[in-house]
Amino acid sequence: MKFVPVQGTKVLFCIHETRKGDYAAYAEGTSGVASDWKNVESGTGIPVSTADDHPVVSVTRDEANGFCSWLRQREGVNYRLPTDREWSCAAGIADRESTTVNPVALHQVLKGVYPWGNEWPPPKGAGNLADAALAPLSPTARTISAYQDGYPTTAPVMRFNPNTLGIFDLAGNVWEWCQEDFDKRTALARGSSWFIGYPQELLSSHRQASKADVRSPQMGFRCVIELP
Repeated sequence: MKFVPVQGTKVLFCIHETRKGDYAAYAEGTSGVASDWKNVESGTGIPVSTADDHPVVSVTRDEANGFCSWLRQREGVNYRLPTDREWSCAAGIADRESTTVNPVALHQVLKGVYPWGNEWPPPKGAGNLADAALAPLSPTARTISAYQDGYPTTAPVMRFNPNTLGIFDLAGNVWEWCQEDFDKRTALARGSSWFIGYPQELLSSHRQASKADVRSPQMGFRCVIELP
């Protein structure tokens, strides 16, 4: 796992989402870890997270925190999930967001700003989104007809273009759990997924509200390292 510094934070940000192979090392060496992540059905007839270099999916926020705790104990380094603010810093939008309001107030405030820039439809290589490859498998999905990434569900991490910091998949592939809640009832995730084709849900400032115990073929996470 490779990490890079992010200006405006006191963390190192993992350049990729936590891979199935990373999580397997934790789950297979730790008793009591649920096995839901191993073989995940997407609802399209095509499995999700099929190889070790794909992002792990179908893990709850507590399980993502469990992985971070395992790494922390192994290496003596403070691994954890990113905060909402840290995620915005990694996405390059924190300087346009208020530091005094909560995720609900920041939700979708920056119109027309995506992790890849300001273009719509997304340019080639923008990320693993709900594209033409998904359309025939899931007719009810809102897909981007003018976009083709070649992956109907998850893609290997770091397969698409990184941002200027060298961070991959801030758009698409899987939603990423954050440390804090969206509101009093729901947890928070950022980054959209392979099933998302709605422009508003692909905005860099989009916040996804989700129950913390949900298991979804669209939900994964990435780690940060908190610096002393």
